[in-house]
Amino acid sequence: MGKTNAANVAAGFRSSFRGIEIALIVGICGGVPFYKGEEILVGDVIISGSLIQYDFGRRYTNKFRRKSTFDESLGRANADVRGLLAMLKTDYSSELLEQRILYHLLELQKRARRRRGGKYDYPGVDKDKLFSSSYRHKHHPSFNCDACDHCHTDADDTCSRAMKEASCSELLCDEKHLVSRTRLEQKKLVSASSATEIQQPHAHIGNVASGDTVMRSSQERDRIAKEENVIAFEMEGAGIWDNLPCIIIKGVCDYCDSHKNKDWQNFASATAASAMKALLEQYNHRDKSP
Repeated sequence: MGKTNAANVAAGFRSSFRGIEIALIVGICGGVPFYKGEEILVGDVIISGSLIQYDFGRRYTNKFRRKSTFDESLGRANADVRGLLAMLKTDYSSELLEQRILYHLLELQKRARRRRGGKYDYPGVDKDKLFSSSYRHKHHPSFNCDACDHCHTDADDTCSRAMKEASCSELLCDEKHLVSRTRLEQKKLVSASSATEIQQPHAHIGNVASGDTVMRSSQERDRIAKEENVIAFEMEGAGIWDNLPCIIIKGVCDYCDSHKNKDWQNFASATAASAMKALLEQYNHRDKSP
């Protein structure tokens, strides 16, 4: 969709619906796999605490500098949104939120199976693959691809097929470069005994990076995540953030690296939709509290 289209939609909403209290921007995003000791897995849910427009700035000869002054940055969320997020960060509310996300996810999957088969089912632990940041998605030496053979750093180009179409299995990406993660290993232990527990999404609240660029570089992902303290990358929020009071709710469908694929998009969409329902329950409950 992108920022411009999102901004146009938001402007139309503002003129047509004058009493909007909160807008929920729901969809999919790329996740930062490690954040302050936490692991983020595909299928987890990202909830925006604040938004960084990471591609808005000035390009100099040797670097890009994001505009970050008060007048040039996106504003902070309004008091109502900040109050809701503060509540969701409490142990009780965060645990309840994740329980309700799972409940709505299971209900969504059950209904979908009646019409679309297993479209929104959990793809499986073995399909959750995070490669080392230095390991590129490309044809390896046995393929004799000239472009990929000369690709050694993030600054080097792969061939167009490796860049746009080919899967890791087609390119024979070496799984000895996979990064081990504690949460994933725990999922493998319970996979045989609990199909419900294995797909439980975690909800993460934090800074989200928004821009018009599809992030496909693990090294650039890590650099921006470190500099801006962000936990995910998406493409619509910056167009809406200053137009409507909003919260971004996105399901993690990839790790913003060159190995990204579409295997997790449907499941991530389902977890995001389930999180939206769970969050609205808490929002409405808060309004009814004395």
